[in-house]
Amino acid sequence: MATASPAARGFPSIKAIRTYVVDGVGSGGDYHNVKGGHWLIDTSISTPMSRWEKYRASRTSWGINVLGSFCVEIEGSDGTVGFATGFGGTAYTPEAMFVLQHVGLFTNTSNDSSSQMYRGSMFYGRKGLPVAVISVIDLALWDLLGKIRNEPVYKLIGGATRDKLDFYCTGPEPTAAKSMGFWGAKVPLPYCPEEGHKGLRKNIEFLRKHRESVGPDFPIMVDCYMSLNVSYTIELATACLDLNINWWEECLSPDDTDGFAQIKQAHPQLKFTTGEHEYSRYGFRKLIEGRKLDIIQPDVMWLGGMTELLKVAAMASAYDIPVVPHASGPYSYHFVVSQTNCPFQEYLANSPDGKTAITGGTTGIGRAIALEYIRQGANVAINHLNLPSDAHHKASLLAEATAIKEKDEKAGRLIEVEGDVTKPETGKNLVERAVKEFGRLDVFVNNAGVCQFAEFLESVASSITLRIFFGGLLDHDLFSSTVRINLDGAFYSCQAAARQMAAQGDGGSIIAVSSISALVGGGLQTHYTPTKAGVLSLMQSMAVALGKYKIRCNALLPGTIKTQLNDEDLNDDKKREYMESRIPLGRTGDPSDMAGPAVFLACQELSGYVNGAQLLVDGGLFVNLQ
Repeated sequence: MATASPAARGFPSIKAIRTYVVDGVGSGGDYHNVKGGHWLIDTSISTPMSRWEKYRASRTSWGINVLGSFCVEIEGSDGTVGFATGFGGTAYTPEAMFVLQHVGLFTNTSNDSSSQMYRGSMFYGRKGLPVAVISVIDLALWDLLGKIRNEPVYKLIGGATRDKLDFYCTGPEPTAAKSMGFWGAKVPLPYCPEEGHKGLRKNIEFLRKHRESVGPDFPIMVDCYMSLNVSYTIELATACLDLNINWWEECLSPDDTDGFAQIKQAHPQLKFTTGEHEYSRYGFRKLIEGRKLDIIQPDVMWLGGMTELLKVAAMASAYDIPVVPHASGPYSYHFVVSQTNCPFQEYLANSPDGKTAITGGTTGIGRAIALEYIRQGANVAINHLNLPSDAHHKASLLAEATAIKEKDEKAGRLIEVEGDVTKPETGKNLVERAVKEFGRLDVFVNNAGVCQFAEFLESVASSITLRIFFGGLLDHDLFSSTVRINLDGAFYSCQAAARQMAAQGDGGSIIAVSSISALVGGGLQTHYTPTKAGVLSLMQSMAVALGKYKIRCNALLPGTIKTQLNDEDLNDDKKREYMESRIPLGRTGDPSDMAGPAVFLACQELSGYVNGAQLLVDGGLFVNLQ
């Protein structure tokens, strides 16, 4: 007859295990499931599925979050509850497979419970989904044990070995990682071997551009997501020797131990890593004992939980191989801070896109869009003329952007670039500066524009002082000035953005601010309405021309939006009341009314199939004029 030890009898037993489906954006154990989409899903990244062309456009082809997220809750006999979240299995699975094995066990027997779960689920497979479920139950048990003992988990597994953690950042923007203080940056490789020599050249150019953006000494790592083969890895690593890549991650499947031996033999001076997709300590034993890898990267949520991770770390320590857990989160943090052979931790960047450039961004509609993009986590470069009268607008915008960043560390940052959009080089300079600061360009908003009322018989014949969007005065023929700013400027700027996005190879979003005036006539706007119709037509033609590059081009058509362009008219009560009487919503618009639609068109997750569209933001004015 078996009896519990005196030590075990001092702990509560497991009373119940409950599981819940966790649904909705921002919930659950899937770190891709965040507000506004995620660059990891919506960016072209080489994966095991990339060998088939139809799966290259989106990483969702690799099964991210297909089975959803769930929460496991374990209740002790004393009423204490521990929990953990995870993904890769249904909420039914933990209860169906493991409840009977746990009810009645003492809560301080994690090794025994882990072994029982692993052996009990071998009928369903030794890796993959059963182990993902085991991981969540194990983590919930550790959470429960910590609460019973009133100690954090890192103390239960050895105690802190340092008072702070160092992080590198995985994401599309090494320059942003550097500016935010991360010690290094890891970027995903965009092209797979099946894309041939052209894809190889693009990979090399992609990595070279990132190296140039952060300088020669900032560490850059490359994540290959098990999508390469031995010969391609050797050729790519050879071509990038001068780029000083810190390590090459997951070039091959972790099952291909012979392949790792070959690439290490070809490049003994380089570092190669793997591990996030190895799901058992037996697989890690083979990787570790062969000394084929310089770092191993197990994922605590896929390996079997904290119990198995500690066993793998002990094996690695015997061979002096560092352990750097995959991804980021509280489970990994507790582990890393307690282990002497875990030098740092990964941080996964969470943002919908990346960088945005906006022409005419210091006031009005452009300002509102820029600030909302920053709130959503995008880094923004704005263009302005830098006229004396523009100084206070620029200063207040920079101050507001700084305040947003101080309040929310996940917010983006803002840079400003001087230039006249009527000159072809201005758009090019704006794009180049954005790429230099942020690493790439994902969204471009053409907003710079002018609007002044004038009689048709006078608008060309006389020289009229033109008050432009940015503030300040320019003396030019009204018609030619309006065309140069509104239409020529849009063409040059959008072309510069499109060239950059096409070179990046993974699409983007270009948005132009046209006007309701593109669709209706205006007796005092004969010089203006053709330019806005031209901007709308430009975006439609660009949508056709750039679709093959996965670049979406759309137009926003504001109605009567109160800005400095029309403040005099709207300050006249009679004029304002007349305008409002024609708008079904009964009010004129505010620049902030344009920000939400601009976010919608920027976000691949929300508007990924919207291309060549015209979006009216007018309170219903256009339909009321019909």
